[in-house]
Amino acid sequence: MPLTKRRAFWGTGGPISCSLPLTSTDFPSEPTSDIDMFSTISESEDDENQVKITQTSKKTPETDAEKLTCQTYPQYIKSLNDHTVATMARTEIPAHMLPRDYIEGLSCAFLKKLCYQLCLVCWQVTKRTQCPKPLQLEFACAVHKKQDVFMNVGTGFGKTLAMILLLLLADGSFIVIIISPLKRLQASQADALREKYGLCAVIVNEDSPKDDAYWKTHAYDFRLKRLGSADVFISMPEQFFVAKEGYPTIFSKFVCKSVFNQRIGLIAIDEAHFVHLYGLEHYGIHPFRPAYGDLGVSRIFLVQTFPGLL
Repeated sequence: MPLTKRRAFWGTGGPISCSLPLTSTDFPSEPTSDIDMFSTISESEDDENQVKITQTSKKTPETDAEKLTCQTYPQYIKSLNDHTVATMARTEIPAHMLPRDYIEGLSCAFLKKLCYQLCLVCWQVTKRTQCPKPLQLEFACAVHKKQDVFMNVGTGFGKTLAMILLLLLADGSFIVIIISPLKRLQASQADALREKYGLCAVIVNEDSPKDDAYWKTHAYDFRLKRLGSADVFISMPEQFFVAKEGYPTIFSKFVCKSVFNQRIGLIAIDEAHFVHLYGLEHYGIHPFRPAYGDLGVSRIFLVQTFPGLL
């Protein structure tokens, strides 16, 4: 009997995230397809160039793998069997960085493979400088299993990586929305996602372009039925609702469209203590950021387009 697609809000704590999980089809447990890990080089009539080409074609698999983009390397990783993925991770990633004890302690074989896949793709995308920590992997596994998550960690731990870790392996099959409170924080997060992980991150606030071409390029072109280029939308909470002028924001219109919101794989609320501090009324004082207090209402209009939303 096929698995039923079920989406639910998750939380990561104090800074906190809220997510919509993925289905098991996004991470097949069996090999899907084989890809050629080596670039083919056309022959040259020039003898000198021929020598250079011959030398280039003799590069090691590791060097060639480094040239793969984030869109092709996940396909290769997901095509490997459990034993090969585990061996590859233990070989390529230094022992002091690979959370092997946590991974081997998992009782589910599929989750073990998933964690090794996430470690490998993160290691590759960050040019062999970063590997997920046990808590980041635990977060990813919980989201994959459609469980509620509350992550309460300090500044600098790596909450952003936890939010987009599954995205690195998804090969463009879904998008992530991060709700962020400050424009400066939005900018720093977008820069980090581009520079560290090669993701296309789009900032959404009142200063975002209003022209159709921008949103068709990054979000969705309804006329051509073409997906946008963005992997991550970093949005202010106010952009989920009605603008100050009294009309729905452009981003809220996209979120309500099924062709767009069915691609949402995760919604994360960063710095979620803002929900209590600035989103709710205190001692009769009107909330400073009421949109944070209304985020629960957003679940209602998402229910209309997300069957089974909790």
